[in-house]
Amino acid sequence: MGAGLLIFGLLWAAGEGAAPPAQLTKLPALIHYVEAPYPEAAAAEGKEGQVVLILDVDTDGLVQRVEIQESSSPEFAEPAAAAAAGFIFSPAEAGELGPVPIRITYRYGFVFRPPPPVATASVTAPGPARAPEKAAPINFFGTIKESGVRKRVSNAIVEVSITTSSVATRTSTEANEQGEFAFRGLPIGQHVVSIQAPFFQRLDTKEELTLGEALEVLYYLERIERDPYEIVVRDRIPRKEVARRTLQIEEIMRLPGTQGDAIRVIQNLPGVARTPFGLGLLVVRGAPPTDTGVFLDGHRLPILFHFGGIGGLTSVINSRSLQTIEFSPGGFGPQQGRFSAGIVELTSKYAATDRVHANATVDIAGAGVFIEGPVTTDPDDGAFVLSIRRSYIDAVLTGVLSALDSSVAFAPRSFDYQARYDKPLGDRRRMLTLLAYGSDDELIFLGGTTQASGTPDGTQSKTYFHRFNPRYTYEDQGTFFRISPIVGIDYTNSQTTGDPSGNDIRLKLENLNAGFRVDAGTPLSKNLTLKAGGDLLYYYFVTDSVLPALPATKDFPSPLPTDVPLRRDSATVPAVTAALYAEFEVQLTDKLTLYPGLRFDLYDFSAEPGPLIDERLIDGRTAAGIDPRLTIRYQLLPELSLKGQAGLYGQPPQPTQFYVNADLPLLDTQQYSAGFEWDIFKELSLDIQGFFRFQNNVPRFTNQTEVVDGEVRVVGFTPDSFRRAYGMELLLKLQPRWGLSGWIAYTLSRGEFRRAGRDWQANFVFDQTHNLNLVGTYELALNWHLSARFRYVTGGGLPATNARWYDADRDQYARSVSQVAERTPAFHQLDIRIDKQWVYDEWSLEVYLDIQNIYNRANTEFFAPTFDFKRTEPIPSLPFLPLIGLEGRF
Repeated sequence: MGAGLLIFGLLWAAGEGAAPPAQLTKLPALIHYVEAPYPEAAAAEGKEGQVVLILDVDTDGLVQRVEIQESSSPEFAEPAAAAAAGFIFSPAEAGELGPVPIRITYRYGFVFRPPPPVATASVTAPGPARAPEKAAPINFFGTIKESGVRKRVSNAIVEVSITTSSVATRTSTEANEQGEFAFRGLPIGQHVVSIQAPFFQRLDTKEELTLGEALEVLYYLERIERDPYEIVVRDRIPRKEVARRTLQIEEIMRLPGTQGDAIRVIQNLPGVARTPFGLGLLVVRGAPPTDTGVFLDGHRLPILFHFGGIGGLTSVINSRSLQTIEFSPGGFGPQQGRFSAGIVELTSKYAATDRVHANATVDIAGAGVFIEGPVTTDPDDGAFVLSIRRSYIDAVLTGVLSALDSSVAFAPRSFDYQARYDKPLGDRRRMLTLLAYGSDDELIFLGGTTQASGTPDGTQSKTYFHRFNPRYTYEDQGTFFRISPIVGIDYTNSQTTGDPSGNDIRLKLENLNAGFRVDAGTPLSKNLTLKAGGDLLYYYFVTDSVLPALPATKDFPSPLPTDVPLRRDSATVPAVTAALYAEFEVQLTDKLTLYPGLRFDLYDFSAEPGPLIDERLIDGRTAAGIDPRLTIRYQLLPELSLKGQAGLYGQPPQPTQFYVNADLPLLDTQQYSAGFEWDIFKELSLDIQGFFRFQNNVPRFTNQTEVVDGEVRVVGFTPDSFRRAYGMELLLKLQPRWGLSGWIAYTLSRGEFRRAGRDWQANFVFDQTHNLNLVGTYELALNWHLSARFRYVTGGGLPATNARWYDADRDQYARSVSQVAERTPAFHQLDIRIDKQWVYDEWSLEVYLDIQNIYNRANTEFFAPTFDFKRTEPIPSLPFLPLIGLEGRF
């Protein structure tokens, strides 16, 4: 007799690879079981066995492929495989994707049951009919759950060993999908109960059954593989982008140097330069941070890390709120634009629907709470996700400085939140999602009181943003439609106090924005799929500033030291951006696939009159860009694919540049890359590509003047510069195997720039020729984990003093910079993280120790010149830094 056991599922996305990997919202359930014939030789010996099968189940729940992975005895293998080929499952589902194909591991058990005795024929006298025998009542039943997270464990095997005065027997059953089991007619007395399920510690216990009573129990199994939320996502077809890297949240949150922030792991991937002091900046393929965009569910995030990355230890989005992080260092498709280097796409997660989950975290910087689960017991009522985090380092520093009776005040404070609600509509092909998120930072630094003004001398800054993003999604048989409106506000207010003249320097910026995004796609034929969409966004900028005034072009330098006067300015600047895109997937042959795409961007800028505004902008300025893009993939072998990409990427100048010089053109960037992907074996893959990036129309600050409508004005910025970057990226990644996972990321690159008529030079501060990251996690016994990260990065370029002199007019030293750059020394550092988890029946507790720079390497971040430019002094990076934190899961 056979008994099946569903172990786990590996989901790969149905349809085109751009569909984001999604969390399983419904597991497959076996609805039609086929019993395998018991091998005669095994039955004669009373022999039992098990066969582990790999089943590929399609969106209709039918088994398309059976692979024998392991068999306890050869005679059981073929009967089990033949029977499993006839299984029918209820389809697995993954949120908006609906039914999805899934690969599962199924354990088919052969449990020997002696045949009933054969009755002998006899002739008896007719007599009264006997009443049918009643089934024995249920007297032992219960539920099986996972320790720590209280998730029901389905299809576990429950075995009861019955010992009486005359005989010892065993009986077993299989728990259902809800982890429930029951036995009928067990004899009274003490019995040994054993529960087994793959990836869980076996549980052995004793139970006492008494006469006339039914015993109900609740068992908790401890998971051996400690990641209860992880789903390994695999594309059904090759990824489209040449260098798209998808990170699963749970597999990377234990890496050292992240403090549980998965977004910071992007800085350890190929193509990304290391930033000084671990700042939250993304420098991708030799481009400035402003050339890389970050998106959440298709909409741009104004900032990624708290305090704009300057000292921000954490990102503005809780990693627990995310399903995946997808990073493209270049060559991304036409779905995104307005950036010319890389793209980071964050996908928020669907809430768990089985029950309410909760996490509470505390570390050196702050604390947070994360909750998700169904609204009610009715799945049609939807599910929610809620995350709230706040730092408390401001309170700690304020208390310390107050105890020291210090006149210095330093109080950084950050806060962020995310709230999501998913409501299925009708037949679940439609989904309504409401998403709200935001961040709020405040930084206060006061350094005493000046004698001239009597006011505190220091800096205060407040920055926040809020977004509300409802979304409607329809998906059915490869066709999808998504409309996603968004409204928000951004606010920044920074000021310095204590100026001797009594004047403060202040910069205030407020941005109201609203718009929507539409994405759709459908198969046009067997070998042709279309994706198309666009967005329309409106921005309303209002600025108010008190800044040092620029000297008038008619003035000559004064021979006497003079204070630069402050000037108050305000500006109101509305802007509209719109985009349309289309992309085809063309399956030319079984091995060759093309992805041609086209993106059209339109920009409309205008401004109200203001001292800092180029007057030509008052009448409005319209700019447009057309960006063709093409990706090619060729499946040379089942485990080896070749890839190539070419495209144009337009990007508008920064607002501070464009509103000073309205004639600045769009930055035109050409990107080219080519390489291969090799699945060395199931868990180990190698990804290598070369890249080239060229950008022209790069604005450069200048003191030149021009005549506009008969008036002389400062040009401010001129687009006469060029940038280029080229190199190679390597990623060797090991998926979890033997308790070990991690990757080796290496980037060989060169970033250069030049002005028109001059030679190329490489003095970009983030031009790091060699960048090596070794990252690994090892799962030890007793719920211990050890993680390590080693980094080696050659130094970035720095300007060298070519000549220096004393400027008597300004009473200070000045210098000119050589075109030949100096470089900082090579950086190397080893970080270690140790995690320990205690699992209880209803919850779990995890404590980690994260030690950065464990051998206390004195790395130099840059060289600061002395006041007279005679020499430079090294500025060291962070020393040996131990951090501790803990997390409770419910």
